[in-house]
Amino acid sequence: MRKLLALSAGVAALAAALAGPSAASASETRFTEVAGVEGLYRVTGTSSDAIAQDAYDRCGAGTCFFQHFQGEGLFWTVPSCGRHHLPDYLDGKATSAWNRTPTPIILYDGTYTGRLGTMPGGFKGNLNPAHDNMLSSVDAAC
Repeated sequence: MRKLLALSAGVAALAAALAGPSAASASETRFTEVAGVEGLYRVTGTSSDAIAQDAYDRCGAGTCFFQHFQGEGLFWTVPSCGRHHLPDYLDGKATSAWNRTPTPIILYDGTYTGRLGTMPGGFKGNLNPAHDNMLSSVDAAC
């Protein structure tokens, strides 16, 4: 009888392991660098809350712009102080950001024309809805 119980328990454990991924592995967030574009990453996973938190956390100590609301989709890290064009993949598609620096970031619709406003140091969240999917270039005025 003990052998039968032990065998049954072992079969049940094996069946549970083979049934599918655990909740922890199913919601794993993955970051894949986009080939040929410095600082641009594709973020994938199954739980939008986990993806957003992981993407925001992945931003590091700089300033990041995200394709979708709440830090989802592609994201790009501003490489340094000065003026920068958003990569083609994100040009005109940025919706949220996190400026983890004390430096204000000037936002532009176009090549440093069409000033959209200034994102203060420490800002984290969705961009102004009036500027959604308009951002083309930035000036990190450090």
